[in-house]
Amino acid sequence: MRMVPQYSSRLSSTLIDFITLHYIQVYYLFLNTFQFFL
Repeated sequence: MRMVPQYSSRLSSTLIDFITLHYIQVYYLFLNTFQFFL
């Protein structure tokens, strides 16, 4: 019973890291595109 919450928390943490990295990439891409058009 104890391993399930641990695994779930670990999975959600990995997901959050992945989403954060993805949003950072998109944000930088957007900035570069914006500068290009400026």
